[in-house]
Amino acid sequence: GKDLRTACSEFESLFLNKMLQNMRRTIPESGLLDGGMQEDIYTGLFDEQVARAVAKGKGMGLGEMLFRRLADTYKNNGDSQYNRP
Repeated sequence: GKDLRTACSEFESLFLNKMLQNMRRTIPESGLLDGGMQEDIYTGLFDEQVARAVAKGKGMGLGEMLFRRLADTYKNNGDSQYNRP
């Protein structure tokens, strides 16, 4: 059950990271703070860490929803390892 929960949390983290990247692209560049490639690397790493931190907590609930759905599927197929908490 823990491996499935971890995988679902990681999926949520990837989803959140992609969402943050796409949100950042909607912000027009003013030219005032153009750090070029260094800024892109920094903001990319920052978005990744924010996504991981959010997903490790309660997140948006996407990871938990996915876990419950998959755990129910495994449980219905007779795998007692994936009982819901």
